[in-house]
Amino acid sequence: MCIYFAIAIFFALLADLFAAIPTIIKCYKHPETESWVAYGLGFIGFTMSMLTVEVWTFENYAFIVYLSIVNGLMAAFAYRKPTKELLHTEAV
Repeated sequence: MCIYFAIAIFFALLADLFAAIPTIIKCYKHPETESWVAYGLGFIGFTMSMLTVEVWTFENYAFIVYLSIVNGLMAAFAYRKPTKELLHTEAV
């Protein structure tokens, strides 16, 4: 494939990551406001879809791997309970 396709996909993923950062921060600071089940199922689904990639080129796997990582991270953050330090820093 053309290198321009890979560059376009990279910048699309970068833009999506910048859009996801506020949600990731919110999920880290306030895990009780997010559903870990939704993100967990997304993680499982995107991870399973990696099995369908026949030719491992950046254009074929980048978006799937990115979504697996983000959904796994969000599921882990939403699953855990807030610690006392997090609760204390929010009160200050």
